[in-house]
Amino acid sequence: LAPGCHLYSTTTLTTVPPGKYSDGFTCWTVGSGGTISGSTPCSTVTPTTTVPPGCFVAGTMINMLDGTMKPVEELVVNDSLLSIESLANFYKDELFDLIETRVLSINSYTVDKLININNGLLISSETHIHITKRNNRWEIVKAFDIVVGDILIDRYGNEIAIFSVEVEEKEQIVYNVDVDNQDVYFANNILTHNKPNYICCSDGSAGGTCSWI
Repeated sequence: LAPGCHLYSTTTLTTVPPGKYSDGFTCWTVGSGGTISGSTPCSTVTPTTTVPPGCFVAGTMINMLDGTMKPVEELVVNDSLLSIESLANFYKDELFDLIETRVLSINSYTVDKLININNGLLISSETHIHITKRNNRWEIVKAFDIVVGDILIDRYGNEIAIFSVEVEEKEQIVYNVDVDNQDVYFANNILTHNKPNYICCSDGSAGGTCSWI
């Protein structure tokens, strides 16, 4: 992640420093009070690195809308997955309604490092974005920033404490799933984020130095 960049939500208050942030398509201004405003299109934002986006290993079971589960590597475009209606309401009230989301794309990448959470509960690339609770606040966090004591949530609303985080250095094919609506779905019954191409401008402008996160 480029210096000065932070993960954030475009729908809720945020704790990142004031400044301009971008996902490569839209720019937001974060005020001193943590409010997000000033949404404007970005003309051109080009990543300076080809680090693969967040992905899961083969065998990760994805929750389908019909109640079944399907290995991530077998997903196809337009598959109906289980998602939640409002990520903003979840961040605010820890409540969610289950709805449908559809697969927009599925791509594979080769990585040389994995993050293993809770002895295989979730195994992802180090750049995968998870939804975790820390200090009583839900946020999106890259896998390599997750620590023991963070909390995940499952499809039934149960909080799952993270008791182990292991780095596995080995080459492996992983799969990135891009979905519509709230950009979230459930993997191995755990709510997770799909965002495949967040770009953050480190110098506070859309034309600054950017990188995949």
